[in-house]
Amino acid sequence: MDLNKYIVSADSSIREAVRIMDGNGSFFCVCVEGQDTVVGVISDGDFRRAVHDGIQLDENIRKIVNTKFVSVHKNYTQEEVESIFKDTYIAQIPVVENGRLLDIVSVQDLHGIELNSNQRVLDNPV
Repeated sequence: MDLNKYIVSADSSIREAVRIMDGNGSFFCVCVEGQDTVVGVISDGDFRRAVHDGIQLDENIRKIVNTKFVSVHKNYTQEEVESIFKDTYIAQIPVVENGRLLDIVSVQDLHGIELNSNQRVLDNPV
């Protein structure tokens, strides 16, 4: 997976994050500081809430970044990610080790997963 198409710099504008989400087709991007330190994630839902709240597209991405995101460690199990996907409305899970983005697992990566109709809504879903 080409992670660069999911990464937006923490110094970027909200407009740039939206451009990246549009370009990668997943409605999701990972906000990094410096070369590769993960600060948080941004989803299309975060963007929609920001627009609704009147935040301007040229403002810094940090205004809408979700720093309380769900992630897994590089040694994650399929059962672990299946459980996250079944129990939440999350569609992508960053794989992070020592603050660095290693990969992104998508619900589409897991064929045949049956989603729970009682998925819980997170305070700040990704």
